[in-house]
Amino acid sequence: MTKDARGSALLFTVGALSVLLCGCGGGETMRPEQESGSGTPAAHSAPAAPASPSMDLPKTADGTDLGACQDADCEVEVKQGDTIPMDGEYGVDELVMREVTPDYVTVDGTAPGVSLSTSMTTGGGESSGNLNDVQVTVLGTDDDHAVVRISHT
Repeated sequence: MTKDARGSALLFTVGALSVLLCGCGGGETMRPEQESGSGTPAAHSAPAAPASPSMDLPKTADGTDLGACQDADCEVEVKQGDTIPMDGEYGVDELVMREVTPDYVTVDGTAPGVSLSTSMTTGGGESSGNLNDVQVTVLGTDDDHAVVRISHT
């Protein structure tokens, strides 16, 4: 092999090794504000990405006072498992929020000798369901709460 050929082969080998060794690095680079060897970023590190925003629920006339619904005339914020006592005048003694999700709300109703259920989707404005003469209207939802209007028909 000639001197030029050996030099070219050596240069090629060194170049190939450099590419391989650089490609095997850990991918973690140290910024100037990061102290060498500490493993923790200095005070000027980038902020964490914000959590996804949750939807704001509409304001309610009665807040979370479920007792305000006994006469089938209220707007309240509810969550899964909430029980709303009713006076029975409109064919329902009790409402139970069986499921409250961002996509739908399921409400069970009871009266002597009867069990009722309705589900309302929440994807495009208000959605209503009737349990005997009690109407439940979903006004808005977030991850695990809903604002409902309870009225009589």
